[in-house]
Amino acid sequence: MLAMAKKKPVEWTAATISSLRERLGLTVDRASERVGVSPRQWTHWEAGTRKPSGPAAMLLDLLSRNKI
Repeated sequence: MLAMAKKKPVEWTAATISSLRERLGLTVDRASERVGVSPRQWTHWEAGTRKPSGPAAMLLDLLSRNKI
């Protein structure tokens, strides 16, 4: 059986979250809606006052690959 190489997860920092939103051309409201969090939560992530949890980080991964 072949082992599949696991892709290293993205380190979701304030800078990577902000650049993701800008790269996709989304407003805070639209980006937060696509991930299913409040705009206030998204703003906290971009400010670096909070970090996305496991499920939220997974959703950010999906958003970065245009899967959601």
